[in-house]
Amino acid sequence: MAAVVPRGGANLTDQQEAFCLAYVVNGGNATEAAEAAGYTHPQQQGSRQLTKPHVAQRLRQLVALDITS
Repeated sequence: MAAVVPRGGANLTDQQEAFCLAYVVNGGNATEAAEAAGYTHPQQQGSRQLTKPHVAQRLRQLVALDITS
């Protein structure tokens, strides 16, 4: 059974939340995370997501929760 991860801030879109989860689970590959989240240009959009403060905050939350265990 998969662990339930509380959703981050309300400022994230569903796609950004999917990106964050994939990014943490895959060990920090932004391109792969963007592709998994359904972005049309994962190479550009993956790195762009990492520059957004609310995305970075969510990534810190997920790392603190240690969702990969």
